[in-house]
Amino acid sequence: MASYLSRQALAGLRVVEIRGGLAASVAGRALTALGAAVSVVRLREQAERGEVEVGLAPGKQVVDASELDPRLAEADAVLLAGDYLDLRDAALLPAELRSRAPRAVLGYATPFGLTGPLREWRGGELVELHASGIARLLLGPVPDLDEFPPVKTYGDQGAFVGGLTLAAGVATALHGGGSHVVDVSIQEALASIAVHELARPALGETLTSRSGDATIGNATVMILPTTDGLVAVSPRETHQWDVWAEYMGSPAWALEPGMREVEKRQQRYTEVYPYLLAWSRQRTTDEIYRESQALHIPAFPLQPPGNLLGNEGLAERGFFIGAEAEGKPVTIPAHPFGLLDETPVPLASREKVDPAGLPLEGLRVLDFSWVIAGPTCTRFLAAMGADVIKVEAPKRPDPARVGALHPVLGQGKRSLALDLKAPEGRQIALDLVRRSDVLVENFAAGVMDRLGLGWEELAEVNPKLIYISLSGMGRKGPDAGMVAYGTLVQAFSGFSAVNGFPNRQPTIGWAWTDPVCALVMTTAVAAALRQRDRTGNGCRVDTSMVETMLWTLSAP
Repeated sequence: MASYLSRQALAGLRVVEIRGGLAASVAGRALTALGAAVSVVRLREQAERGEVEVGLAPGKQVVDASELDPRLAEADAVLLAGDYLDLRDAALLPAELRSRAPRAVLGYATPFGLTGPLREWRGGELVELHASGIARLLLGPVPDLDEFPPVKTYGDQGAFVGGLTLAAGVATALHGGGSHVVDVSIQEALASIAVHELARPALGETLTSRSGDATIGNATVMILPTTDGLVAVSPRETHQWDVWAEYMGSPAWALEPGMREVEKRQQRYTEVYPYLLAWSRQRTTDEIYRESQALHIPAFPLQPPGNLLGNEGLAERGFFIGAEAEGKPVTIPAHPFGLLDETPVPLASREKVDPAGLPLEGLRVLDFSWVIAGPTCTRFLAAMGADVIKVEAPKRPDPARVGALHPVLGQGKRSLALDLKAPEGRQIALDLVRRSDVLVENFAAGVMDRLGLGWEELAEVNPKLIYISLSGMGRKGPDAGMVAYGTLVQAFSGFSAVNGFPNRQPTIGWAWTDPVCALVMTTAVAAALRQRDRTGNGCRVDTSMVETMLWTLSAP
């Protein structure tokens, strides 16, 4: 039985990527990384997109425009991106394209979707980011609204979010059967990153203010200058703060009443920040990073992406690969799906079956995840028809239940409070595992294993189980034990360093990592289901937050 998701999970699928918007290239790379045969067709002369295109090229075959119709006739999926009007003028909208690709899932990523009053509006990175509302949240609060207006993200984040959404939708539609149209609005895909903000009006809350100073961080994620750089530290939980206070030498201010609670600590954050500053400026970044992690306090350097090219953990996991750009060797990220198995997967029948309902109807998902990334993935699965059961500890429920996250991410799910440390609770969990298809978890390394719910144990209970894990650095490798949150990964991966204003200290900003990882996880679920259909066995998926973020920054 293959342990991990296979590089050939989507083998046998024929995908045509019609060169246009970058989102289609992102989706094509995600599918070819999992074994699909992707043909890229250029219908007209188009400018090269430089380094980012090099990162999305591996595994694809570029063919002449004269081969388009023969490829469409045999295609299982077609990927298109760009402005609606350009697609219309090229006769590439579903009404015209369906007769040329009769069996294919037609996947579109356009600025504002194929339907609705805005569909003819022109887009682009700057337009889509601002139209979604995410641009105003990207960098966090600023001290002067006129001097620091909302900005776009570094690179092509809109295309990566739109492209990963397209890949997840197309892969799921292919699993469900039928010749569907997948219609992705990049505006909507980006807006969904702000799940907390979207829920505020319905809950009677005010929108997040842009006034403030995010350069110092907050009580949840502190940004501390050191002797040689910046470090982001997040002792957000009470027990973490207790250890952190002791690490700092137990200063009186850190032990005052109320400081143990993050909400109360936030009220005094600007008051106590100078004390933190005086302490951190006497230490190096690496010293605070390494010593904090040794104490199980989440901490990472805030650094540029290039610092990770020599990272031993990424090297051991095979994340970086060689490529060529303008005749010169370069290093690029491989893909965002973590460790992949080399075991070949049998080819499936190409007969199409028109499903009666949503593509994931009949699928049962056990959701052991919490906060944002995992629950976002399972929310997507529920929206596509899966029966999702959210499992929480009675004495330690999902922190997202306090605030606006759970009302959004908890939709369409059933829930169960289960004491997994009690024999009866564990037995109930095992009974559910026997009757489930997918398990999703994003706990710290070792937590599920200590509960007797790790991959090896559960594969014995249910050999058909698909086990999806997300962690900061991946479940395997020398850094697997690192304690991480998505916002800290933004600092470590370089995302924070490359976004912002010149000559201004970088900020953590909005929680970007988690929802992007959720799209990768959702795509992996669909690929794993196809693999299981052909092998009869489940598999594990080991996704890494830092690898996902680096992949979206993929310019060599």
